[in-house]
Parts: sequence; structure tokens; C-alpha cells
Amino acid sequence: MDKNTLSRHMLALHIAGKVLQDAPDEVFLAQAHEQALFSDWPLTPSTPESTAALDALKDLFAKGKSDLGAMRLEHLALFSGPSPAARPWESVWRERDKLLFGEQTMLVRKAYAEWGLANEGHGREPEDSISLEIAFCVFLLHRIIEEGDVKALQSLTDFLDEHLLQWAEPCLRKASESTSEPFYRNMPLLCHDALQSLRTAISSQ
Repeated sequence: MDKNTLSRHMLALHIAGKVLQDAPDEVFLAQAHEQALFSDWPLTPSTPESTAALDALKDLFAKGKSDLGAMRLEHLALFSGPSPAARPWESVWRERDKLLFGEQTMLVRKAYAEWGLANEGHGREPEDSISLEIAFCVFLLHRIIEEGDVKALQSLTDFLDEHLLQWAEPCLRKASESTSEPFYRNMPLLCHDALQSLRTAISSQ
């Protein structure tokens, strides 16, 4: 099992999941600027589109052009406001009626419960939000890397195939296409690339 490859995917998805869940803060900006977060991105992009997205993020932070206020407003518009443009919940993208807390939400809840996990926002934030699904993948990656957990590897494969990779691309692409703000125009594309790259990596484990 190539733990180095899996660790790089875990780091990339941890970063991506956090900025999809919450708007960047001062700590994130400091890391992005001072620690060259995107210049040292842990994964090599796999497509021309994701390569261009990473280059744009490197340029954004290398030249100090990031605008925290604009990022926060855009996160609200895309993911967390009352009518988010990208609607970051699996049920909305996969259920016929496009409503929250559908069958897919229940299946995701069951997948979490099998690992003793429960959403702290139960009843308010659906378990099938894209940030929580990515966090679950990060959790499973940690189990694989630290414990060599074969069950976690199978669970990760199944979860990607049955849930996250069934809807992440249209959701993240919608987010990218719904904004001209540079961070959120490019970060969703990099996130999707990391998910696809992870699926390729675990197929070789």
C-alpha cells in the first residue's frame, strides 16, 4: 500500500473539504501566502483544466491578490446561503424531486454510522453535503494510512463509487461556473481532480 500517495490525497482533500464547508479565514490566507500552499500542492493535476486551475491559484496567492471579503461572500453565494448556486447536497443532485434529506442522505448516514460517526448538525445540515462526504473520505484515508485497515479501503472505494463520484463533478463545476471570484472559480476544479485522482490511486492498492 503506497501510504505516501494516499497521504498526499488526504492532505489535498482535507484542504478542499474545509474551504467548501467554510469560507477561508485569516489563518488560511496566511498559510496560502506565507507557506506557498498552492505552490506546494500535494498532487499533480491530471488534466489541462485542473492544471490551469492550480496555476491560477498559485498566481492568486503569490502576488497577494486574494480578497478575503470577496471569498466569504462567494462562499455564501455558492454553498452556504439560503439559495446556494451549487446546492452542495447529494440528494439535490440525485433524487428525482431534488429535495434535501432524500434516500441518498439516509444511505450516506448509514455509511457514516457503520464507522461510529454521526453528523453533529443532525437535523439541520444534511449528512450528504459535499464537505461532510469529503471529510468522511479523509477519515477513511487516515484509517488506511495509520492502521492499514483493509475494511476502510473497501469502504472508501464503495463510497466514492456509490456516492461522491456520482455527483461531485456537476456540483463542483456548477460552483466554478457560477462565479468570477478567482479562488472559488478554481478551487472546485482542483477538488474534483483530487477526487478522481484518489479513485485512480486506490484502484492500484
